[in-house]
Amino acid sequence: MKEAQNILIILTGSLGDLVRGLAIPKIIKSKYPDAKISWLVDDKWESIIKGHKYIDEIIVFERKLGAKGVFKLIKNLKQKKFDLTLDMQRIFKSGLMSWFSGAKKRIGFHKENSKEFNFIFNTHSIPYCAPNFNKQLHYLKFTEELGISSPKNLDYGLAIGKDEKPENFHQDLSEENYIALIMGSSWETKDWPLEKYVNLGKILAKNYDLNIVLIGDPSQSNFAKEVEKKLIGQKIINLTGKTNLRSLIPLMYFAKLVVGPDSGPAHICAAVKTPYVSLFGPTPEDRVAPFGYEHLVVTADVSCRPCYKKKCPGMGGVCMKNIRPESVMEKVELVI
Repeated sequence: MKEAQNILIILTGSLGDLVRGLAIPKIIKSKYPDAKISWLVDDKWESIIKGHKYIDEIIVFERKLGAKGVFKLIKNLKQKKFDLTLDMQRIFKSGLMSWFSGAKKRIGFHKENSKEFNFIFNTHSIPYCAPNFNKQLHYLKFTEELGISSPKNLDYGLAIGKDEKPENFHQDLSEENYIALIMGSSWETKDWPLEKYVNLGKILAKNYDLNIVLIGDPSQSNFAKEVEKKLIGQKIINLTGKTNLRSLIPLMYFAKLVVGPDSGPAHICAAVKTPYVSLFGPTPEDRVAPFGYEHLVVTADVSCRPCYKKKCPGMGGVCMKNIRPESVMEKVELVI
């Protein structure tokens, strides 16, 4: 590892996976402080990495440019003269980019854990892990492959800017005076029903003198408006569709608590050490629960979960519908 002073990490998305991977640079720097670490990421996620404490260079794959973006990236990679590449994405595209990095040592996932023949581009592989093995611990196998032991407390390097304060998003917000509710996810099977959010909001408003902030992307705006309408008279601040991806970091950081489905914001919470009560339906909590907050997972006892399906295979979304607000409150009370 002494000769590996120029290191490339490939992890382009999804958001949750990207955030988990952000713990790796600090671990490497703890043993090799002079190493230069570059990170290859899709353009849609670039803002999450900007300002990272332990990443020296961001290499952006401009996906929106299509084939032109691919050729531009390949040209860029060839010029960098990397000593070591960690391919943490495990698909054919990332394997190809690993190969084009020119690094003599290219570490990737075990053949049985990789996809799309990704393994053919590796010179070294991390050990095989069972399908239900915790994904954060799985990523830490990369640093173990480098002979670096993992610390008990992970540092994800997400920097909060001086101007990134909660009151910038709304005048009534300040540090830890709000609970955030995440309005949905990228899978419809992970989403919690409207009436469940409303009932939870009523209980939260009754029990705690805190603002309730609704957070989501523009596609969830109408849903959030319905929640807000049914919670009229409560201290609701609806920021759904009014923030960008970068905003998630300070909004999660300054929250007292966040509740929502298995989604990207859950892992940002874990990275900034904000408790996240996660609602799990079609996905396996032992594999992908927010690291360090596994004890705050809520599930329903139904035999068909986890099914790994983005659309429910005829069960009426029972795995999410059967999660009770009262069960969520039991987890909330562990934190507040």
